[in-house]
Amino acid sequence: MLSEEMIRKMVDFDGVIVPSDWCQSVFSRALPGKIVEVVPLGIDPETWHQLPRESGSEIFRIIWQGTFCGDRKGAPLALKVFNDLNLPYSELILKMNPRYTDAKIEWDLWLDRATIADILQIPERAVNDIRVHSLGRLFCQEDMTRLLAGCHLSLYPSYGEGFGLIPLEHMATGLPVIMADNSGMSMFADPRYNWPIPCTEKCSTFGPECGVDYAPDENEIKRAILWTYEHRDQAVALGQAAAKWVRENWTYRHSAEKFLSVIERMAA
Repeated sequence: MLSEEMIRKMVDFDGVIVPSDWCQSVFSRALPGKIVEVVPLGIDPETWHQLPRESGSEIFRIIWQGTFCGDRKGAPLALKVFNDLNLPYSELILKMNPRYTDAKIEWDLWLDRATIADILQIPERAVNDIRVHSLGRLFCQEDMTRLLAGCHLSLYPSYGEGFGLIPLEHMATGLPVIMADNSGMSMFADPRYNWPIPCTEKCSTFGPECGVDYAPDENEIKRAILWTYEHRDQAVALGQAAAKWVRENWTYRHSAEKFLSVIERMAA
């Protein structure tokens, strides 16, 4: 749902270019008569290059990446399903950006039971003996690549995205991805190359005046994680297929070509 302020600002424009079919639907409903065109985002295949993947590492590492723990990208949900599953020899990495916090101070620590219980709002006794690495550092691309190279699975249970670039970036490296099938992400939610999770509507993270979000099915997330944990060779193959697919369909070049075609059509 668009805010009243955004709708007022759009009066001076003939149209708008948005990154997904879902955004096109939202903007078209709010701005009848306006031109709304779609130009999907893309990745730089040189920056997000395909990484060698091995299935044999003893520690199974899952990465969630977002801005901060309480954003709509679902860190508490990732933590909840990880605690519920309590998989032996596994770790969850919560990669955040300190620029989005009040203090803007970097951190790198392992969460204790009390902190996990506080995040999940459960008794401390309900927290299993899990390893959770909270990582709030400003990474250069080399650091990010090194981090992703050491992971086996990307989990992105976001409640809503205008597009949702992080899963594509992870797929480009050959990392298997479990992602919410909602909003802008539905454009590239494809079971041939990732594990889409069905969702149900809920009140927006930003309040009822902002419409709805989409909550991913927790049981389906658990099923997907367990499959990846138990079928690591097949998961590696899924990630490698995803990396090839992203390079063939979701790069800067594809975005630029689509943008030029939209501009030419609108100027005609």
